[in-house]
Amino acid sequence: MFKHFEAFQKSLGIDPDEYLGNMWGWKVSYIGLGLLVFLIGLYYYRVTFHPQNIDSQTTTKTEEVIKQN
Repeated sequence: MFKHFEAFQKSLGIDPDEYLGNMWGWKVSYIGLGLLVFLIGLYYYRVTFHPQNIDSQTTTKTEEVIKQN
């Protein structure tokens, strides 16, 4: 699949099977993980402690749906 890339690596003296590592380093990976955990925590906080008010006029009870059909 990547024969041209592997040939290019071999021409530079790099083993194609060698792990080259994370391009930007582990610091950026940990920052991304922290951001993801923060957003999940924020979502959990909003759902748990600040639920949306449900307007009684826009919701339909099951009994009303059954009666209409």
